[in-house]
Amino acid sequence: MLIWGTRWSSTPLGQISYNCSQCGKQTVHTAYIRKGKFTLFFIPIFPISKQYLIACNLCGLRLKAVDNLLAQLENLEKTGNLSGTKEMAGSA
Repeated sequence: MLIWGTRWSSTPLGQISYNCSQCGKQTVHTAYIRKGKFTLFFIPIFPISKQYLIACNLCGLRLKAVDNLLAQLENLEKTGNLSGTKEMAGSA
């Protein structure tokens, strides 16, 4: 009998200032990277998915990053610094 499944883990990338679409305020959001792995007998074998998310620290709304924000979060993961924060905050 094989026991297989998926395991997801979230890692915070940093804090960004962004307009929240639910509470309508310019607040600080936490940027996350969420990775999924296929597991066999509870051992992670290979990655299956990667998502970039932002979460409003005021109301808790979580959104997938798209377009310009997605590119900036990918850059943040690789280099460790967030470039173009002002442009990103104005694009929401």
